[in-house]
Amino acid sequence: MAGSVLKSTVVLRLNFCAKLNICASIAATSPNCKPLALIILNTLQSTTEYIEFDIPKNQNFEDMKHVFKLIKEAKELEKPKGDRFWLENFPNYSLEKFYFTENDIKPNFKTAKLNKNIWHFYSLIELMEVDYEIEYIDCLLIKPNKGKLIFSAYSYPYGGTDSLITFIKSFDCLPTRMDDGTEEINIETEKKSLFDKIREFLS
Repeated sequence: MAGSVLKSTVVLRLNFCAKLNICASIAATSPNCKPLALIILNTLQSTTEYIEFDIPKNQNFEDMKHVFKLIKEAKELEKPKGDRFWLENFPNYSLEKFYFTENDIKPNFKTAKLNKNIWHFYSLIELMEVDYEIEYIDCLLIKPNKGKLIFSAYSYPYGGTDSLITFIKSFDCLPTRMDDGTEEINIETEKKSLFDKIREFLS
């Protein structure tokens, strides 16, 4: 328990200090002379995390956006959907990338075998619609063939971005850049976020 609190405190301090430095910089150079406290409040309230991704086909994005809205609704209303509901609303090409146990309600076609890189489908769903300490904001098209999933963390650590990246990849979209709440990361060149590195260092 103490270790968990320490981890949360360290990441929160890093995140807050980074935002505080941004606010101080804005205050020093802004011609509007707004109080630093007001700038800090506005900055913290407007800060959101995101994952940008490349889209191979428009239909992939439309499929993802549809499922994202359903997950967002379930989380906001605190009314998880049943297993069959998700099985019927995810496209087949997404479902086949997940693992299902023998006792699961599962598709009538071949799906992925269990290994360290494959998620159990219903574990991902439970995390996204119930356990994640985040608010889903939007899933939108920011330019042709480029999308953005936007969310806001309630606290740190909130569960990390691995499951969101897995969700995006299951629709054959390629995550390219993100802000996980600690820093902006080019996913194509940076394999581990600062959050992950701090967690590993403290564990």
